[in-house]
Amino acid sequence: MFKLNSQLNKELKHPLGELHSSIPSNLKSSELIATIGDISTLNVFTHLREPDISIVDYKTKRLNALTEGDLKIINSIGTTTLNVVNLPGTISKDLWDAIDKAFNIDGTTRIVVDGEEDLATLPVVAMAPDNTKVIYGQPNEGIVIITVNSTVRKRVTNFLNRMREN
Repeated sequence: MFKLNSQLNKELKHPLGELHSSIPSNLKSSELIATIGDISTLNVFTHLREPDISIVDYKTKRLNALTEGDLKIINSIGTTTLNVVNLPGTISKDLWDAIDKAFNIDGTTRIVVDGEEDLATLPVVAMAPDNTKVIYGQPNEGIVIITVNSTVRKRVTNFLNRMREN
């Protein structure tokens, strides 16, 4: 299990990739797209294409429930659905294993988190092949797009090592 502490929380307030006000259309041709968060997933699905991996918790900004229409759209995403439990401020073994599985099965996968999905970006980047586009929301700022490569993977692995609980 991985747990966020206050120092890492401050560091993770800074985007891990490029901040955009909207989703660039050139991402449509990306070989692999992973989205973290309900609004990011909805935006990619409605403006670009179905994400290969989407991780949602059926909430926005941690508290607000999705509209019935948004919920219907999100539930249509993914040929496979995996359900996991993940407490706020953590990355559970359950979530980690589901992300690993999602990268190794055919078709698209929706991971539904009971709890909070905010930190799922870290294991996604750690496991994703190079050139994967990882997309998540930066609250009140826009959308962050990470192009996975060895540099960003090393940075994320550093975060994960500092979060690891024995």
